[in-house]
Order: sequence, then C-alpha cells, then structure tokens
Amino acid sequence: MRSFVYLLLAASSVALTACADRGNATATLPGETDAGAGDTSDEPDASGTSGPETDGGETGDEDTGAAVEACIEDGALARGLVIADREGEALHLYEPGAEPRTLSAALPDGVDAPATLTTDANAEYIAVASSYSIYLNPGTDDGATLRLYARGSGALVWERALPNYRLGALHVDALGRVAATVGWSATPLPAGILVIDGVVQELTDFAPAGPIGPSGWIPGYIYGPGQEQIGTGLYNHVTEQLVEITSGNNPPGWRADGETIEFIDNDSVVPRHVIAGPTSATTVELTPFAGLDAPVYTDGVAGDYRLLVANLEGPEDEGARELVRLEVSTGELTTIDPAPPPGFQPFDCYFQRNAVDVEGRVLFELRDAGAAQIFAWDPARETWSALGVGVTAVDDVQVIGGHGRVQEIHGFGVNTTYCEQAEWSAPPANAIAGSTIQLARLEPHLSLVVDAEGVGAVSVDPLERCASWTSVGDASQTLHDLDDGDVIELPTTGHVIWLE
Repeated sequence: MRSFVYLLLAASSVALTACADRGNATATLPGETDAGAGDTSDEPDASGTSGPETDGGETGDEDTGAAVEACIEDGALARGLVIADREGEALHLYEPGAEPRTLSAALPDGVDAPATLTTDANAEYIAVASSYSIYLNPGTDDGATLRLYARGSGALVWERALPNYRLGALHVDALGRVAATVGWSATPLPAGILVIDGVVQELTDFAPAGPIGPSGWIPGYIYGPGQEQIGTGLYNHVTEQLVEITSGNNPPGWRADGETIEFIDNDSVVPRHVIAGPTSATTVELTPFAGLDAPVYTDGVAGDYRLLVANLEGPEDEGARELVRLEVSTGELTTIDPAPPPGFQPFDCYFQRNAVDVEGRVLFELRDAGAAQIFAWDPARETWSALGVGVTAVDDVQVIGGHGRVQEIHGFGVNTTYCEQAEWSAPPANAIAGSTIQLARLEPHLSLVVDAEGVGAVSVDPLERCASWTSVGDASQTLHDLDDGDVIELPTTGHVIWLE
C-alpha cells in the first residue's frame, strides 16, 4: 500500500491531518561482501562529497564561528582529509601522524568505463560509491559498487554490488547507515536506497537528500511513474511513513537540513519562508514582498541568514529587484538597498548578483574605472568593507561560494564569458588581472590568490584552518594553512573531503 502524510502549512505552526503506512522492498543483493573489523584494504579507489542539499541556485555557507587554528604544524599535516582519485579509482586517506592509506573505490572486474565517484564521511565512517554507464546503442549498461570504511582503521566494513543502476548523492550517518539517490535511467528503477548494517533496502519512489536523522526521518524527493518528481518530503525508515512537504519540483530556496526541509512558499497571499518537519512547521511572512506580484527566490544562504530577492517586472522597473535579508532564528527582515561607496558602481553581467556571509553582511559586485571588487555591506553599522583585492581586465567577477567566513571570488577574463566586454583604465598597483581565483575573509583578515582554475577547484575545511586546490596542470594537490601560510604539496590529486 502506498500513501502519504500531508503537511498543511498554516500561519506559524501546523499539524498532520492524515497518516498511513508506505511499503518498501527490502533485499540483499547479489555480489555483497562483508569484512570484519580487522580487515584492511590497500587497493586503488575514488570519491566526491555530499553536503546539505539545496535547490542549486544558492551560495551555501555553513556557520562555524570557530577560531582559525593551524592545519600544518612543523611541516606535517594536522588535519584529516580524503582525496578522491577518480582516474585511479581510489580514496587516499591522510590522518595526522599516520602514514597515508589507499582505500579501494574500484569498478567491478571487467568493467571498462570511466568511474563516477560520490562520497560522504564523518568522524567514524567513509562511504564511497563507484558508478559507471556504458552506452550500448540502444540503452546503457549501468552499475555501481558501494563501500563503507571505518575511518580509524581504514577497514572495509562492507561492500555491495549494485549491477543495475548508478548512484548519485550519498549520505552516511554516525552509525554507518547510508542513504543514496539512484541515477536516472530509461528503465524503471528505485528512486533511492538505504543500506543499514549492510542490508540494501530499495526505495521505490523516494530519493534521499540527506542522511538518516536521529528520529529515523530522511529528507528527499518523491517520484511518480516515469521517474517524474512529484514532490519533496520526509520519509521515516522505521515506521515507513512519508510526509509530503511540497508538491511538484523543488520550490525556490529548497534545502534539506537534518530532519527538516526549508523553502519559500510563493503560493501564499504573502510569500513565506518555511522550515517544515514531519509533524509541524514554522513560517515567517515575508512582508516586504507583499503585493509585488513577483516570486521570491533565495539569493544566498550563510549560517543564520538568508538573502531573499524578487525581480520586479513592471514597465518602469528596468531590471529592479527587491532584496531582503532574513535572520532565521529571530524572523527579522531587513531591506537591503544601499548606495555604493563613493566612486563605485554595480558591476554585474546581465543581472545583479549578491551573496550573504555568516555575519549577515551582504556582498555586492562593484567597480570603478580601474578594477572590480567584492564589497560587503553591514546593514547594522551601515558600512562598506572591501573583500580581497581588485581584479582588472575581466568581463565579470563573482562570489562563487562561501566556506564559513571565507569567500571564494572568481574573476573571469576578457572573452571568457558571454558578458559585455568591460573597459578598464589605470588599475591600482595591487590589482590582479584576468581569470583568477582568490580566497578572502574580513575577520580575521585573509586575502589569498590561488594557483587554480575552474569552478569547484578550491576547497576550505569547515573550521577555516585549511584550503586545498589542485594546481594548474594537475601537477599536485596544494594544502595551504590559512593562519600562517604554510604549504604542503601532496602527490595525489582530486576532490578533497575534510574529515571531522
């Protein structure tokens, strides 16, 4: 029997109105192996990371508030990490004071295809899925191998072969329980899987977007016939209840966080910010947007702050937008509309872009005649602060993402975008030119130009102790101590997963 628990969103809190069970098939699949606690693996493997799920249009900062500490001491690594080596089909595990370990993420024997690696890790476990897809004309041959490792020993806890489908986003909790989405296929497949104590449970029409929570609830996506998304919700793997939170595709501002789902409700008379759990929800009416007849979107996420925007479309608006900052814990709404600092003007490609940091400052892309730069507006103090250094000979500059208080700023050189070419004259002496990446933080001060290129090339650990990037040309993996500037070069390159 398949049924839903519907969560109806009312004023500031809501309750369930109906309840029923939902069945899911449980199966132990062929090709499974288990390893005892003493088993280890030194075979080649690979990976990528999973974090809080969002609607893809947001800057997803997490607020750490932690002081910056050393990540390199006396020339040695003082921070645990994993490097996912897709080409080598291996995970390279680095721990302070220990020799590096290599954990297998190999494809099944006889499979001749590139590996797609997805990973997640915490203080106790490392999970990695190695997926492949071979085009057969018509159709594809898809498959994956999912492995769970004990972080402390590097021992293989279990390995499961999934011969019919690829895996997408992967989530592991502190008990070693794995939740994963299944990649799209032309043939009917489960939407997701759970693996608990090594037993694979296929979820017919629910794709997890986060780990199993302490009460058994999992946020995720609900699918109907033909693998079409029909909503999002929370599924309890113990009671098999499914609470539908939203219908259709993800609404603006959608993100999963623990056992809740956050989103913007534009169907209300006054748009609302909603955080919904399995039995109730809290809402904030977004009154500055009332009567604008324009949908509200989330332009940025950082700690306790959300940056909300509505693009106005009236005949006299000329691309105008309503920009509002929400402080989630208090529900306070602050309209953001500062005049640029003297001598500067907006520098945006086609439309205005903003971000917010964990202190609630709103980030703007501005320029003068010589250079473009990111500036932070503090609404409480009504002050501007320059972030990083200016960039010149560029067609665009963007805050690509936030890592706690550290912002990743990309300059896009001339003729590298579809933006209108900008004119520059007499740039300042400290400006950097062309396509560049820099990491910048206001407090404590950080301004670091990175020898890397491309979106996703740079990673910063959650405590803001370390930055890592693959050097241009993939020659080595650079680890940079953000406190004192010490550097270590590692011989293996790939995606970095920071360990707790």
